Parts: sequence; structure tokens; C-alpha cells
Amino acid sequence: MTHHLNPIKAYDRPSDCWLVISPVLWAIWIASIGTPKVTMLMLFLVGVVSAFALGRLLLAFMDHEVRQAKTKHIEMMALYLVITVICLLLLDWTTICLSVLGLLFGFFTLLTHKRRLLHDLLKMLTINWPVVLAFGAIEHQIPVIAWIIYAAACSLTLLQLLSKRQVHKDPSPLMLYAFFQVIRFVLLIFMGAFSGQNLWYFVGLLIILLMFIYQLIRWHDATKRVYQVHAWVDVLLMLGILLSYHY
Repeated sequence: MTHHLNPIKAYDRPSDCWLVISPVLWAIWIASIGTPKVTMLMLFLVGVVSAFALGRLLLAFMDHEVRQAKTKHIEMMALYLVITVICLLLLDWTTICLSVLGLLFGFFTLLTHKRRLLHDLLKMLTINWPVVLAFGAIEHQIPVIAWIIYAAACSLTLLQLLSKRQVHKDPSPLMLYAFFQVIRFVLLIFMGAFSGQNLWYFVGLLIILLMFIYQLIRWHDATKRVYQVHAWVDVLLMLGILLSYHY
């Protein structure tokens, strides 16, 4: 179980980190109408990555099989905790107050680590909460578009969980996967419409639709590849947002 010791595997698995960061980048760009402040961008990037690493270490620390690395875990957790708190305190009070709810989500996520379904649900709410924080920090309010992006990010988390399952003869995971893909695609359409994205964004959505079809076709024999496609989907979406604001 030594893979737990590295909080961001590649450090470990860079796609995991990107899938956490990408919805926050969408939120920052849309809330800033395409011109985010560098300081705000850096605060959220560093804060989200350190919080993500802290969460992985906390879950690993609660695993009895890695208790031999207890000292190392405490040192790394302290480091990431300090970085996360500093980034948070440099933001406004609206964001700090909103972060309390995210902290509660995270706390209950840790408590339910042995109850997989409830744990995954709380984890979904927790890791995507920075989307709401981004709007709180930039607009000092939480508009409808913030909740649409948050819902789209949560649907992505569900898709990640489903894409890690092998289907075999039971088609139900595939059916659920297709159902949540449709929901996510609809949410991304609303996201573009509510935020005033132009043709570039919707061209990106068309490519994402083709990738969605590819995922369904390759589900049975390439589950790992299906999982990796999520990262490329988010790259295309971010590229569409950038082009929409600058071209």
C-alpha cells in the first residue's frame, strides 16, 4: 500500500489532480469574465492542490496498513494543512465562511471512509466545493451559474467512480454511466449558455460528445482508457472557455 504515501501520484496519477483542478479553473474564468487576477488564480491552484493532497494523506493515515509511516504522514499533513490555511486566509470573509461547509463535508467524508456509498457521495461534494468558493471570492455571491458548474463537476466525480467498475455481464454500471454522461452533457450546455460562451465552446462540446460515444463503445475492454478520457474532456472544455473569451 505504499502508493498511499504519495499524496498526488505523479506524481502518482496527474489526471486525478487535473480532474480536481479543472472545474475550479472553469469557475475562476467564468466568474472573472475571462480575465482572472493572477493572485486569485495562484491562491486557488495552490490551495486546491494542497487540500487535495491533505485529504489523500488523511485517508491514508486512517488506513491500518500504512500506520508504519505515521511520523511521515504527520509531517506532510502539517505542511499541506499550513499551505491550505494560508491560501484560505488570504481570501475574503465570504469565502472563509463558505469554506466551513466544505470543511464539514470533508470531516464527514473521513468519518465514513468504511461506508463506500456514503463516503463517495460526501467525497463528491467535498472535492468540488472550491467551485463555489471561487465565485464567493470573485463575485462575493453564489449565482446560478456557480451551482450549474458545481453540479457538472459532481457529475464528473460520479462518472469517474462508475468508469472504474468492470461491467462483465451486468449492464447496469454502463447504463448508469450513460445516464450520468447525458446529465453532465446537458449541464455543460447550460453552463455555456448561462455564462455567454461563443461558438468555440460549443465546438468543444461537439468533440466531447464524440468522446462520450467512444467511451461507451470501449467500456467493456478498455475501462482504464475510459477513465483517462475524462482528463482530455476537461482539457477541451477549458480550451473552449479560453477561446470563447479571447477570440
